[in-house]
Amino acid sequence: MIGFLVLIKPVRESLSFFMLQFNSLDRPEDRPHTLKWIIAGNIAPGLFILMFFKWLFAENGDLVYIIVFITGVGDGLAEPVGIMWGKHKYKTTACFSTRAYTRSWEGSACVFLSGMIFPALQYANFDNFTQVLVSMLVLPPTMAYAEAIAPHTMDTPVLMIGCGVILWFICTFI
Repeated sequence: MIGFLVLIKPVRESLSFFMLQFNSLDRPEDRPHTLKWIIAGNIAPGLFILMFFKWLFAENGDLVYIIVFITGVGDGLAEPVGIMWGKHKYKTTACFSTRAYTRSWEGSACVFLSGMIFPALQYANFDNFTQVLVSMLVLPPTMAYAEAIAPHTMDTPVLMIGCGVILWFICTFI
């Protein structure tokens, strides 16, 4: 929370380090509501969604790290990879919106691959190998799709909720 408090206007304008951090998060289409989008897209998921799934998974609570890594690493790399190496573009509309967004297959591949890699790395937190295998098969396409159609700047909560619900179903019914 303190990390976001330093981004308020008086603080960030008085210290160039905080202004640099704010500029890295600020997108022209978010202005003048950048901080609202940052808080709704980062603080709320980090505090409430993850705590809820940690509680829901109970003895398998460390499965929350899969949610964190797919969202943090997979989605975090998707934009820079898409910008730097994204040669193969596709258009998609966000759910609850008519606006078309351009995505790259290379950026979406980051989310897809993270959906395969992180359940495998967390294999010890699953009850059986079938759950690991099903997670590695189901999470990659669903998380890549969810990231592609998530509403503007709300991909973090969409990915966290989607991944958490899928993992819960897998751990409960398989």
